[in-house]
Amino acid sequence: MKTLVAFLMLMAPVAVSAQTIPLSGGRMTQVVGFTIERDGMTGINTLQLALTPDFNPEPHGPVPPTDVARDHRSICQRVAPMNAGLMAEHNATRFAVRWDWTPEQQDQDFTVSRFHTNAFTVTAQGDCELAVGVGVQHPTLLSGTAPRLIGSETITDRRLSGLGLEMLYDLGQPMTEEDRPARSRAAIELCLTVVEDEMRRREDNYHELDYDFLAVGFVEELAPGDILRDSYVFALDDGHCVTDLPKSVIADIRAAAQ
Repeated sequence: MKTLVAFLMLMAPVAVSAQTIPLSGGRMTQVVGFTIERDGMTGINTLQLALTPDFNPEPHGPVPPTDVARDHRSICQRVAPMNAGLMAEHNATRFAVRWDWTPEQQDQDFTVSRFHTNAFTVTAQGDCELAVGVGVQHPTLLSGTAPRLIGSETITDRRLSGLGLEMLYDLGQPMTEEDRPARSRAAIELCLTVVEDEMRRREDNYHELDYDFLAVGFVEELAPGDILRDSYVFALDDGHCVTDLPKSVIADIRAAAQ
């Protein structure tokens, strides 16, 4: 069944601090415009920001839109609060970020433009949460840690060969060195459950992807563009994260996540 979407181009000025929006690593995105979209099946209205990146968002080949959800969320966090009044006026309950770009031509007579879109719900506190996307937003862990999924990325690691899948989480509290053992345990639990499942889903749907390792990252945004990150990398053995835990404990972790 097809979903019908109605578009409304916004001719009135829309609040945005500049015509370019910077991202980490010196990357930039150019603002193209805004639309209000209404989903004919669900009735949900979305304010969508269209951008053009000055970089290739897929350096390792085609990936799901959630690979760039962390960048899109950072943009949403900055732009959505400035447009809260406009969203209320159009009864828009979601804010979406879309960027379009044209990959460099490679051994073909033509090049097809590509795009990524991620939609977010905006909380009363102005926080952007993925509306639809990858994995479990609030996974249940045996240790009791309560991470919130904020995105996923296809990565490389100079210590390892091939590509890896890293899933990123916010713990909702400052990350301290004293809490590192708890984060390490949470990373193991996430790798054995959510991350393994997402790897299999991606490799089934994107045949170009073949992951060689997995990673779990915890992210704390200290200020716009200032990110504190703590990552844990796992080798794979027959499609499963390699840990030093007994099989009985691994079984308990997986059972708790069901």
